[in-house]
Amino acid sequence: MKVMLFARLRDEIGQTFIDIELPEPSNLATLKSIISENYSLLADEIQAGRVLTAINQVLCHDDQSVITSSDEVALFPPMTGG
Repeated sequence: MKVMLFARLRDEIGQTFIDIELPEPSNLATLKSIISENYSLLADEIQAGRVLTAINQVLCHDDQSVITSSDEVALFPPMTGG
């Protein structure tokens, strides 16, 4: 599964997306756990809850949401404005 990264998450890894082997069916909690295990630079952000997730371009707050390899998943930091 390709997971798109945005803003500082992309900058920390140096890639616009990462490839993750994900068992199917799976959920966001499993995906975040696998990413944390394989990308230590993202682990602190994920574990601290400083990562927002979108599935198929819809913001998702439920880590139990089911995902498959055909879904588009994006990770990004919380946005601020002024």
